[in-house]
This record gives sequence, C-alpha cells and structure tokens, in this order.
Amino acid sequence: MTLRPELDFWHPVLTSEELGDTPEKVRLLGTEVSVFRTAKKPLRGGGTVGAVLDRCPHRGASLSKGHVREGCVVCPYHGWSWAPDGTGKSPGNPDGRFRTQAFDALESDGAIWIKRAGTAVPFPRFDVAGFLEIARFRRRVNAPLEVVLDNFIEVEHTGNVHYVLGYDTHRLDEVICKVETTPETVRVYNQGPQKPMPWALRKLFRYPPNAHFVDDWTTRFAPVSSVYDQYWIDRLTGERGGDFLRNAVFFTPVEDDVTDLFVFVFAEATAWVASASTACCSSR
Repeated sequence: MTLRPELDFWHPVLTSEELGDTPEKVRLLGTEVSVFRTAKKPLRGGGTVGAVLDRCPHRGASLSKGHVREGCVVCPYHGWSWAPDGTGKSPGNPDGRFRTQAFDALESDGAIWIKRAGTAVPFPRFDVAGFLEIARFRRRVNAPLEVVLDNFIEVEHTGNVHYVLGYDTHRLDEVICKVETTPETVRVYNQGPQKPMPWALRKLFRYPPNAHFVDDWTTRFAPVSSVYDQYWIDRLTGERGGDFLRNAVFFTPVEDDVTDLFVFVFAEATAWVASASTACCSSR
C-alpha cells in the first residue's frame, strides 16, 4: 500500500480521552488506521499506544471492531493478533510469519499522535512553560485543510465570530499587520482595537483600559500547525497588560475535503490559577 508523503510527519488523531481500552478507527489522509492502547488506560494519560492499518491482511476485517489482548489488537473475525510493530500471529498457524502496515504512535500533550513508521522527524513540541492548560478539544470541519487554514490565519472574522478575542469590526482599518516568512514558517503580527468585552471577562483577562489586542501567530507546515500568542498592550504607552494566552492548533487532514482541528489552549498561570483553585475548592 502506498502512503502519502504527508504521513511522514506526526499528526494528532484523537484526544487522550477519546481512546479507551478498546481500539478506535481513525482516518488520516484517507487511510484507515486502528489505534489502540497496549495496556489499560492510565489515570493521568501517558500510556503506550499502537497503530496499525485497520484492515486485517487475512480477510479484510476491521481491526478497530476487535479488542486488545496482551498488548496486541485482535481481529474480531478469525482472532489474528497484531502487535504495534506490525507483526502478526494466527491461531491456526502459530509458526507463520505475518506482517501488516504499522505506524509510529505516542501519547503526548493530551492527544494521540501517529506517523509513518520509521521516519526520522522531530515531534512538534510547543513551549508552554509557565502556562496553565485551560482547554483541549477536537473539532471536525467539512472543508479541505487549505481552506480551513486560510480561515484561521485572517483576522477580519474575529469581530463577528469570536465571543471574546478579536478586533472591533468597525475599526478593522486600524489593525496593524506585519508579515515575516522563512522556508519553514509564516509569522504574522496583528495589533488593533479590542472588540467590546463584558466587564467580568475584562476583569479576568486584566487588560488595560486603552487596550490594543495583539494576535501574533506562526504557522508551520510539517505538520500543518499554528501557534497563536495573544495578549494586550496599552496603545498609549506600548506596555503589555493583561494575561497572555497561547493557543496551539493542529490541522489534521482526514480526507481531501475533511479536516480535524486539534486545539490546545493555555493561559499565563496568574489569575487563571487563582480561578481554577477557587473552582476546585468550591466543588469540594
């Protein structure tokens, strides 16, 4: 089976919460893959995972409809088992040597990631030291990756679509935009008038009265992902005020016309930590 070159890079395919103790079928660039935990799901994530082609080579059954036994995914049709490295065993022919397409798989940052086995590419780490994770989710969009990415990297929609972060629709002509490119990245710095925000949210974010909202994002292409640094500056003094947000968005190509968004949202550990601690104490 020929795999597309984009599979050489790490792509998130499930959140950690979506993968339990039974296999899950995912699609990546039109390829169906069975993803499974090689041991019971750990309480705090970080377990070992495996991924093989979802179609059993024996009779074509879907491995994701099977179960996991002794670290292998077991076909529901004839009981053939497949290890994370792609080696297989047949109950009726225990001495036989069988293989299927395997994928490198790991669990990190609250998500399950896969790529073509054996490709020497770095894992896409994002720097969140000193930040508190406040949200993590996956959303499916019925549109090609290029279209979805194009919508995410322009700011005109923020005044109408975003409830909190974005620019005043009536003052978009005041937004400053600066672009920097390298062979691997595109960076865009946007600065302009913050759209009106409810008082409670202004207090939570702690931004100054004369605030300009800054959306400073960098997009990379192996895999396709964007990291958004978002904060406020006083338009009169140029000094930063309020809390700093960092959002990492990965654009996973499910099909040519379907894209999964994996969004990781972080905030500076200041007022957010206090709010989280208060909520935790109140729930006890």
